This record gives sequence, structure tokens and C-alpha cells, in this order.
Amino acid sequence: MEKNCETVPKVQIEFMNEVHCEEFLLMEELNSFVQESILLNEVHSQITPHLEKIIQHTVEHFDRENRYMREYNFPPYLKHSGEHEQALRNLKMVELEWKNNQDLKKLDQYINQVWRPWFSNHILTMDTITANFLAQFNIDFK
Repeated sequence: MEKNCETVPKVQIEFMNEVHCEEFLLMEELNSFVQESILLNEVHSQITPHLEKIIQHTVEHFDRENRYMREYNFPPYLKHSGEHEQALRNLKMVELEWKNNQDLKKLDQYINQVWRPWFSNHILTMDTITANFLAQFNIDFK
């Protein structure tokens, strides 16, 4: 498990880098719980609460980015926020599937084959463009 954010792509806005790092580390921790569970053939007790924590963090992350994009009239706001909505919907479906079936292989597949590539691609495309746009306004991000 990676304990730092060296592999997470960076953008021009530092708060976005910090939030991305937090989210990455949360998902890495979930992945470690899943891998341990697969290895021991026993579900780790922290998987469900950790998934809930990731969802809460993701909601706050997306809400904050969406707020700045709306406030500064980011032209492709609907495209970017739509991707946020889809990603959050997927994450909530994974959580529901987990709570209903506790299928470790499906959760492992989501983390490593769906979320990881999506997360990097989203930062490299949507978030990079958004950060470049917002950087021109000299905003005091709170």
C-alpha cells in the first residue's frame, strides 16, 4: 500500500492537491483492508465504516469543487460536475453492493480497475483544466 501521494497527479490549485491526496490515502487504506480480508478469508471490520468515510469525503470534495466552478462561471461546469455525479453514483452503488453481499472480489475490482484509473484520468483532464481556469482569478481558497 502506498503511504504517500507521489503518484497522484498535481494541479495548480493546492487545496485540490490536498483533497486528492486525502482521497487517495483513504482509498489506499480501504484497499489494504480488502487485501487483508482476501488473504485471511475474513471480512475486515473497518471496510463498511471506511467506505462510508470515503463517500462523505468524496461528497465534500465534489461539492467544494462544484461551488468554485459555479461561482467563477467555469464554462464546462456541467461536464465536470456531471462526471462528479456519475463517480459518486458509482461509489454509492459499490457501497450498497458491499453492504448487501460483502463481495471482496467486486470491491477489489472497483478499487483497482475502476476507481484508480478514473481518479488519475479525472485529475489529469477535468481537474487540471478547472485548476488552470480558477488560477487566473487569484482566489483565496478557504
